[in-house]
Amino acid sequence: MSGLDLSPFSNENFGTFNVANGEIRAVWAQPKATSIIDGTEVCAFTFKVMKGGTKLSDIIKIDETLIPAHIYNVSYETAGIDIIFNKSTSVGEIGDQKGMQLLQNKPNPFIEQTIIGFVLPYATEATVTIYNSQGQLVTQRKAKYNSGYNEEIFILNDYSGVLYYELTTSRGVLKRSMIKLSK
Repeated sequence: MSGLDLSPFSNENFGTFNVANGEIRAVWAQPKATSIIDGTEVCAFTFKVMKGGTKLSDIIKIDETLIPAHIYNVSYETAGIDIIFNKSTSVGEIGDQKGMQLLQNKPNPFIEQTIIGFVLPYATEATVTIYNSQGQLVTQRKAKYNSGYNEEIFILNDYSGVLYYELTTSRGVLKRSMIKLSK
């Protein structure tokens, strides 16, 4: 776990005293405000798989039993915190995805149009899907793509904020996030 360059987090913000029981706590508070652009990743975790068979997204969650999980925006209104799983998952052996890449959209952030590029190690049918921050489908493109670099251009006029996109093939799924600004 680490705080990113834009983040106010450091390792001292994370409590791992109960990590053996699957619990990691994070708290950050300070008297002076820090501005972070919506959708900016503020911390990242890397997990080592000890026993396979379950997706991390099925077992890792935000538990608000003791402390509410929220932040304050520039208008001093509360906003939620999301967990984003942006590394690859696989339906086969890990090596099956070797060479498959989902690139950061360009430009990011964008106002109207963006390009999502990806690299496939083999020619295959693939699906590029975009979701809003609530996980609802925004748009989807399914096609047969060549091996190597491919890209899709998306025009998204009716949305703003953080969007999530994924590349799905028969060998696995790769996910990323992007920011759509309003006009």
